[in-house]
Amino acid sequence: MKKIHLVGMILVFLLLTSAASAAPPAPLDPALERALRAAEESDGDLRVIVYLREPAPTAASVTALQAHAARTQAPLRAYLDAAQAAGQVAAYTPFWIFDGLAVQARPETVRALAARPDVAAVRLDRYRRWVETFAAASDPAAWGVPRIRADQVWASLNISGTGAVVAGMDTGVDWLHPALQTAYRGYNPHGPANHLFNWYDATSMGSAYPVDGHGHGTHTLGTILGSDGIGVAPGARWIGVRVLDSAGYGYDSWIHAGFQWLLAPGGDPAMAPDVVNCSWGNHNGALTTFQSDLRALRAAGINVIFAAGNDGPSASSVNSPAALPEAFAVGASDQDEEVANFSSRGPSPWGEIRPHVVAPGVDVYSSLPGGVYGSWSGTSMAAPHVSGLVALMRSVSPTVSITRAAYLITSTAVPLGDPVPNNDAGWGRVDALAAVAALVHHGYLSGTVMRADDGRPVADATVQALRQNSTDIGHAATSADGHYLLILAPGDYDLTVSAFGYQTATLWAVPVTTDTTTVRNIPLTPLPSGRLRVHPSDGATGETATATVSVL
Repeated sequence: MKKIHLVGMILVFLLLTSAASAAPPAPLDPALERALRAAEESDGDLRVIVYLREPAPTAASVTALQAHAARTQAPLRAYLDAAQAAGQVAAYTPFWIFDGLAVQARPETVRALAARPDVAAVRLDRYRRWVETFAAASDPAAWGVPRIRADQVWASLNISGTGAVVAGMDTGVDWLHPALQTAYRGYNPHGPANHLFNWYDATSMGSAYPVDGHGHGTHTLGTILGSDGIGVAPGARWIGVRVLDSAGYGYDSWIHAGFQWLLAPGGDPAMAPDVVNCSWGNHNGALTTFQSDLRALRAAGINVIFAAGNDGPSASSVNSPAALPEAFAVGASDQDEEVANFSSRGPSPWGEIRPHVVAPGVDVYSSLPGGVYGSWSGTSMAAPHVSGLVALMRSVSPTVSITRAAYLITSTAVPLGDPVPNNDAGWGRVDALAAVAALVHHGYLSGTVMRADDGRPVADATVQALRQNSTDIGHAATSADGHYLLILAPGDYDLTVSAFGYQTATLWAVPVTTDTTTVRNIPLTPLPSGRLRVHPSDGATGETATATVSVL
């Protein structure tokens, strides 16, 4: 009976092949033709992606995408089932995020697929390198977080990303890292973790729980939401998708599978994230492989943030998918507020400004597998700052649209270069406090700190505002002219102003109201001063010694 069944399946496959071959075959992609000839010579299989002729509907729900794929793919899947039974197909995976399938098959079957009337194209399922970073001297200071004023968002506005969910789509995540573990959406302090809706390994490694054999994914996620000051949105939670292997390479089909899972983690669209960080890209900026995926995520209201690439400073060096019209691209800036030399530039192949913004991407300190930390450089390190910013914004307004979020991020950025926007820095370096403040009902507290005796400004004074009956604290340092500005939630604040060499001053119950600037000029009384001369010497020889003198 088994032999009869197998013969029947082979006959079905041959009939289906004959029917499909009735239509004249379309010209094959030259790269595919070369790969087919090589596979024929080596008598091996070939990995390809098959795109159906009828496109998936735009702005469709997950259910609609799935229904469309089930209808249009039915004849082709029947053909593949028969071919698989006949030993012509090793495996295939259907997709609904775009209308197509990943297929591993014999060369003659690939040619038959390309000749089918319901197939628009067959492309190689390419295995590519997607990540590139530069190791830096390990400086245990996350300078990027205060540079974009994310810490002031936490302190002044009491917003840290609570309620937002971020997906890291990368080389994986070391979920046991102390900076990340408790923020994992699947974390359960009282029992086993739930990985079903919170982790997916699209690679051939197939890990059942979050791991990272490379380090790239753990580092980028730490910058998004890591604890202990390394993350922009430490109150947010995360889920993870591994689409790249331990060498930073991945098949196109792995990435398609990752994007598709994110639309409905564990099969449930309600578990989809607010923002996806994609700190990876390909040197070919004109690559459109994932355009349909991005359109589907955009239709679902999911922000996707991409690294612009590390192929700068030449023009038109922006990578794909960052170059795509549907993508939001982030370049890298350094501590001197310059665009990093390696940061990829625009314009895109579609003539659009790229990147949209820049963010800290040089010597960025973050988490690494094994519970350790380190500093890396690259636009891969810059993009997570913006993903964290989107998480802060979603924490304020869960329904803020992708278009609105992009406008707020670009319109509040600190301009770098002229004109604005430009193809080096886009609209400028991101400012988390300004972007989030534009979403919340807030007020302003400003003024000048000066000497009480002669009115001269006091620079570098610390102004701290504590909201009464709350733990909300805002802080600012005065500029060279003694000016300070705080963006605060409405309420009554107690102000404490301090500076070296001055008596601390306190103002009680200073009111801050929505969309209003409260002005408080604060005099500081100089402390008595004198001159201290120290002549350190060696106790044994009496000779002058070099010493460090600290005044406490």
